[in-house]
Amino acid sequence: MIWIANIAACTEEMLRPHVGAERIEYAAKYKQPMDRIRALGVAVLADIACSPEGAACGDDPAVHTPVRILHDEKQRPYLVLSDATQEMTAADRQGIAVGSAQMPQISLSHAGDYVAVATDRLPVGIDIEQIRPCKESLAERFFSDAERAYMEQRQGAAAGSDLQGAARDLAFTAIWTLKESFLKATGMGLSLGLESFSMEYLAPEGLMSDYGQARTGEPGWFRVRQTFDDNIYFGVLLPAPEGYQLSVCFHNNSETERLIQQYKQGELVHEICLSALLS
Repeated sequence: MIWIANIAACTEEMLRPHVGAERIEYAAKYKQPMDRIRALGVAVLADIACSPEGAACGDDPAVHTPVRILHDEKQRPYLVLSDATQEMTAADRQGIAVGSAQMPQISLSHAGDYVAVATDRLPVGIDIEQIRPCKESLAERFFSDAERAYMEQRQGAAAGSDLQGAARDLAFTAIWTLKESFLKATGMGLSLGLESFSMEYLAPEGLMSDYGQARTGEPGWFRVRQTFDDNIYFGVLLPAPEGYQLSVCFHNNSETERLIQQYKQGELVHEICLSALLS
């Protein structure tokens, strides 16, 4: 399940009462006020996503708000129940990584006026970014032939219009967020290397046929081509606020069909305004 929230009207004072001491301490490391607001806001959104009301954790009654967001030795976020008194051991976290029924996997992201949270029973990654100008040097260095071909295709579709440059910027940001979300899903981060895998667009006639169409009619599904483990991963471009790109990456598992159906029906992403909810 994916949740995004607008935090433009939020303040630190508004958010602090709804997060734990660890998150307040974590947010305090940021020098800029808006960075602290994002760090607090994404924790509030995680509470909502992991509550029974949010229905992000299926029918598991053990999950309730508020949750605590902790970070492992590689600064990857993980969840513990609100009444947990100590950090989890590495072995405990490994149990979660293979599908613990107690707590969901979680991924966090924030950019501009938005925070985003993804939860699943298996590791998941999410990334939200403001659409950025295409940097050809980065695309040449880190993008695969298939990824650059996707950018050319998107730009070609807008040829002859004023949107040609914007289409390339959008495609560049799309690939970037997909790659970031995959790095988060693996838990390896940038140590894996952006150039070591490829997000390969699933054309309508491809592997997942009619799964490749978003609500807007634009193609949205990708399969990750990689060799470092035996898992199959899918990346998805999701409907996002204007000026932003939102992507999520997840394991192919027993719940993939449910996620696909939610995606096709426009039910996978839940968008809220935190300031309105908390006021």
